Amino acid sequence: MNNIKIVFFYTLSFIYVSQGQNDSIHTPIKGLEFEIAGGHLYHSPNNHASTILPPIFSKDINLQNVGDSPLWHGIGWIEFNTQYKNYGFNICADLIGEHRGMSYGVFDKNNIIVFPRILLGFDSSFVLFGQKFNAGVSVGHFSDKRIMEGLQIYNMDWIGNEFYLKWNHLKLSHNTIGDLMYWIGLNIGDASIWTLTIEDVNLFDDYKIDVKYCYFGEDKQFLYQDNYDNFIKSYSNNLSFAITKNDVKIYSEIGFRNEIPNQEDKLKYRTGFLAGVDYKFKNENIGLKLNAEYRFYGYQFNLGFRDTTIDKYSTSYVGETISRNFYPIYLYDRQPLSQWALFTDYQHKNVSGISLIADIDWYFYDKFILFGEFDINIINASNEEAFIYPLYRTGIGFQPLDGTNIKLSLTNKEMNLNKHYPTMYLISAPMVMLSLNYNFKIL
Repeated sequence: MNNIKIVFFYTLSFIYVSQGQNDSIHTPIKGLEFEIAGGHLYHSPNNHASTILPPIFSKDINLQNVGDSPLWHGIGWIEFNTQYKNYGFNICADLIGEHRGMSYGVFDKNNIIVFPRILLGFDSSFVLFGQKFNAGVSVGHFSDKRIMEGLQIYNMDWIGNEFYLKWNHLKLSHNTIGDLMYWIGLNIGDASIWTLTIEDVNLFDDYKIDVKYCYFGEDKQFLYQDNYDNFIKSYSNNLSFAITKNDVKIYSEIGFRNEIPNQEDKLKYRTGFLAGVDYKFKNENIGLKLNAEYRFYGYQFNLGFRDTTIDKYSTSYVGETISRNFYPIYLYDRQPLSQWALFTDYQHKNVSGISLIADIDWYFYDKFILFGEFDINIINASNEEAFIYPLYRTGIGFQPLDGTNIKLSLTNKEMNLNKHYPTMYLISAPMVMLSLNYNFKIL
């Protein structure tokens, strides 16, 4: 099967998937686009605040210097983003540079990094037996792409490939996700995901429905992080649906993992479940994005998907913020707290979570804006007290030019460089944050 996939991959070449991570649609467009984006972030040190963690994690981390993150020192980054289109052939190549702050000196290699994001592709359509088909294949860096409705793969970046074949409303796709052990600590070799979708089916009154089935398999899943000779074949069968109308989406997904050796076989323990709703609204003065999700993972569904022995995102608590793995600043700016690794951190426990996300922008006067970013998470694990992460960032902004904003805000979230996946600390007192962001299209 792997040889067939390799032949298929190189035969069809590459498919581009856009930064929004939707499937590329073949259109006769030719041209080059280039933009420069980036920014600076700084928040005040707060020596009188404390870091708040669930008791299950606080004993594993030295909290003395967790607040000494790059954001205290004024982090800056710049992106050079290029996209080339030519009748279904697409190249997206980004080059990103980060400097982790003035306190580390001008050319400190422990705090300066330049890295690429590359996504290449080709898609096309053909007619067979009088029917039109669309097909394509992609390879490279996928940014914030959900698989199914996001029970497992969501709110994360990954390297891999994808191909799809589509006829009318029926679509078959396959994703290979590169090693999820080293950079995010999920303790998985390559993931192989087959998905069959019936999509964009009109119900009534502009309601549309998607129904998906997927086989989520891992070539190696290590039951014990200290013994890499002890691994099993792990897989789950997932089913999802989504109903959309205009800017409202209601979705759900359920997954059932295979039986695990030497574990009590109860279906509840091998089950994962997700239900959510998404809403967007925008006019000339107000922008609003709302999302609410409920998740449940039986302890066997997540069993083994955790490896804390990988390199953390810093080599020490102070002065070295780039290790073998690193935490790109755009993840802090973009990524909410909820991700699969957060839940797999609770090994041998049934765990559920509720997340409430709200992004609000109010253009109250000319180019001035009041904004609020709220990310509230309630995590409830068996034999543990429920823990609440009420993360926020709220303040006032000014937009002197299109694509540019300067914001002054209060926030209680901090980069966590000490976990085996990119996440945030909750700080007990607000910090003042000053930020400058820009995004200019050159071509």
